[in-house]
Amino acid sequence: AEETIRNAPGEVGVIVALEPSLRPEHTVRLLVDGKAAAEPASSTAFTLVNVDRGAHTLVAEVLDASGQVVTRTAPQTFYMHRPSRLH
Repeated sequence: AEETIRNAPGEVGVIVALEPSLRPEHTVRLLVDGKAAAEPASSTAFTLVNVDRGAHTLVAEVLDASGQVVTRTAPQTFYMHRPSRLH
């Protein structure tokens, strides 16, 4: 949270730590700035690609088998720093 990520292609690795661990019938959906970053998955590791410069908010949601939200994380903000082509 509140970290600056320095990565020219705009890639960010995200690992969602859950306690207790994910149940077999549950999936995780990662939201970036309120929008789904990918389809819900049984994995808790995600790679975001081509993230724009600036501040972004991440939220992870655990979904049950019917797609209903079981729980969600508190929003976490990070800052993407990508070098300019001008420099």
